[in-house]
Amino acid sequence: MSRQNEENRKKHSKKINEKRLREQRSESDRKAKLKLILQNLIPIRMSPNCYCGNPIPFSDCCEPYIKGIKAAPTAEALMRSRYSAYAVHAIEYLLKTTHISQRKYHSKKDIEQWATTNQWVKLEVLKATEKTVEFKAYFLDAQLQPQVHHEKSTFKQQNGHWFYVDGKFY
Repeated sequence: MSRQNEENRKKHSKKINEKRLREQRSESDRKAKLKLILQNLIPIRMSPNCYCGNPIPFSDCCEPYIKGIKAAPTAEALMRSRYSAYAVHAIEYLLKTTHISQRKYHSKKDIEQWATTNQWVKLEVLKATEKTVEFKAYFLDAQLQPQVHHEKSTFKQQNGHWFYVDGKFY
């Protein structure tokens, strides 16, 4: 009986060790993936440039629009400031700069979840006209998987202020 118990104990111990090894490998793989992602993000995160990609500091670029100090002068400037607003979680600004006719389709809770769940990496403006901006927003989702949001947004100017109306997603 004791020999049987000893064999069972060894089998159990072996299973536990195998499980620990799998968990360690999984954790090691996760850490390696995260390290690679972070290595690619560090130059962006440490950049003195604005989140929107303009080569000037956030405090001189999008922040004055987000804080209401200045109005975005163009549709592209508004779109860039909205991207920055997602990056800094300025939810009220995102709601305020959505055209009044469209606000009922956007909940504060959903916008906040989208903004805070993702890590905003880079904005690429593909084409801008007076009232439209086509762009790609690069981000990491909650599982740290790289994603691209490709959109052609439409904007409307009223009383000297630009507003986001809608977008076509690709």
